[in-house]
Amino acid sequence: AGLLVVALKRRRTRRRRNARTPSRRVAGAWHEVVDRYQELGATPRANATTSEFARGLQAADLVDVEDGALLLALAHDADEAAYHPLPADDDRAGTAWERSDQLVARIDQRQGLLTRTKNRVDPRPLFRTDPLTPDEETDE
Repeated sequence: AGLLVVALKRRRTRRRRNARTPSRRVAGAWHEVVDRYQELGATPRANATTSEFARGLQAADLVDVEDGALLLALAHDADEAAYHPLPADDDRAGTAWERSDQLVARIDQRQGLLTRTKNRVDPRPLFRTDPLTPDEETDE
């Protein structure tokens, strides 16, 4: 069962990273980070904005100052991609994924091998609604 969870998570990450539109790729970068924090026990409120979620992680001491700034920048990227009148471009999507990758790497660095392994097989993020529906997947 653990290998299936790992495979499904990798597929989801690939789908998010390769989404057809830059706005969807930005949303995918945000959701990838939210998934990692969910594995650590953070539960995003359904009605929380991206910034509220980021600040909540800071208040709960789940992120340090540097990670908090990176997380808030990614939250801003996600909000702009979702609500700005002009669609996000490829550069914005690339920046969002760079920030997401940095945050995921920093989360991993702070965890021991056992915790990282446990998080890789944690199915909770798979139960959260993904921003990409199957008919809007990717150009893989």
